[in-house]
Amino acid sequence: SSEGTFTNALIINPKGTPTKIVVNNVTAKYGSNATFKATIYDNNGNLVTSGKVVFKLNGVTLKKGGQPIKVDVVNGVAQLTYFVKNTAKDYKLTAVFSDNKVRLEKQVTFKVIRADKYLKLDGIITTGNSAKITGKIYDEFGNLVCGNTKVTVKINGKTVLSKVAVANGTMNINLDTKNYKDGV
Repeated sequence: SSEGTFTNALIINPKGTPTKIVVNNVTAKYGSNATFKATIYDNNGNLVTSGKVVFKLNGVTLKKGGQPIKVDVVNGVAQLTYFVKNTAKDYKLTAVFSDNKVRLEKQVTFKVIRADKYLKLDGIITTGNSAKITGKIYDEFGNLVCGNTKVTVKINGKTVLSKVAVANGTMNINLDTKNYKDGV
């Protein structure tokens, strides 16, 4: 048999000690504003009235001017508006509360989804046996789409060019028209 000394530890949180942080999953579209919100409660279930919260995406603290963004807790809530410029996918959103005595942390999912897109044609210029199709691709918020996108060109419902690369929302496509009748 083994002998030893056992001690029961009693942890006492002083009245009003922050003990719970609530953060909900967030879903937002690329190019929009998302609201990150953390609600902090004390050990009596009351909203905490002081402290700060920093938010992290995939473990990286959000910063402004190279400094961590520290959001004040007001009436139990710390809220940050974030402009979404992240690639469409799921991220780990972490809220970290601190009041110099207590540190609380909660991780949820931040889901970025693609914004709807639309094409605005600038023009179609035909010369001899070629047509130059120019235009811009915007997201639903009126922002020029960044990065590489692919478009398909159809004439009378028939695909004539498939998955043509478009860089940074600016479309310049040259189409060989010698196989098409006038007026098409």
